[in-house]
Amino acid sequence: MTRPVAGLLELGRAVTVRGVAREIVRLAGTAERPIVRVSGVEDREAAEALRGEDLLVAREQAPELGEGEWWAHELEGCTVVDGEREVGEVLQLRGLPSVDVLVV
Repeated sequence: MTRPVAGLLELGRAVTVRGVAREIVRLAGTAERPIVRVSGVEDREAAEALRGEDLLVAREQAPELGEGEWWAHELEGCTVVDGEREVGEVLQLRGLPSVDVLVV
């Protein structure tokens, strides 16, 4: 798990919410606190039922990363080195309140 990436939210983008494919039809708020309306959610009650749910974007829709950059989930299983000395393997990415950390 990693922190949300608000930059992946775009009008018209396909997202999955609670296992259901939907489309972003309205986007407001800020990058830190986006307000998103998705297709198929027509009233306040339906919207409230989805409050706090993850909006998942297909990996193919994510922007390409630069050389030497990695998505957080790709780090699990990687070897950790300190210079020439192998320290261990990344077992997990853990999201703490102020930062994501690697469990080695």
